Amino acid sequence: MATNNIRFSRILRKYDFLIKELEDVNEMHDEASREFMREVMMEKNGGEEPEPVISEPEEETPEKVEMSKEYKKLFRKIVVQTHPDKQIDDLSDTEKLKLKEIYDSTIEAWDKGDQPTLISNAVKLDIDVSEFEEDFKEIEEACVTIEERLGEIQATSAWYYKYILKTDEEKSVFIKKFVGVMGDNESPNLSE
Repeated sequence: MATNNIRFSRILRKYDFLIKELEDVNEMHDEASREFMREVMMEKNGGEEPEPVISEPEEETPEKVEMSKEYKKLFRKIVVQTHPDKQIDDLSDTEKLKLKEIYDSTIEAWDKGDQPTLISNAVKLDIDVSEFEEDFKEIEEACVTIEERLGEIQATSAWYYKYILKTDEEKSVFIKKFVGVMGDNESPNLSE
C-alpha cells in the first residue's frame, strides 16, 4: 500500500507542476504570438508598423460534467475550508490569498469536471484523498494530455521565432521565409 501512496503523491506533484508549466507556457506563447505577428505584418507591409488589431476574446462556455458523489463530497470539503467568507481573521494576507487561489481553482475544476485538480487541491489542504487512489490512471492521462499540449505550443512558428532563434539575423531570415511560404494569406496560423 505504501508504494501506491508514493506513486499517487508523485503523480499529483507532476500534475501540479504541469498545470503551472502550462499556465506559464501559454503566457509566453501569447507574448511570442504578438511579437511574431507584428514582425510578419511588418514584413508584409514593407517594414511599416502594422495597425493594431483589437479583437474580442472568445468566451468558452464549458459543458457541465457530472461527477460522482465522492467528488461532490470532496468538492464541498475543499470549498468549506477555502471559501473567502469563511476564512478566519488570524490568517495572514498571503495565507488568505493562497486559500482564495485554491478556492477559485476548485470552482473552475468542478465546472469543468476536472477531477485531478480537485484531488490536488484537497492534498494541498491535507484532506484525505486515499479513496481516490484508484483514479491514478486518470491523473496520469491528464498529465500526458498536458504534456502533449505543451509540445504543440512549443512547436509553433511563434514559439520557434521568439524562444529558439537567437540572433536578429536568424529571426529576419525566418520571417522572410515564413511570409514567402504564407503567400497572400491574410492571417497566418500561428499554431503551425
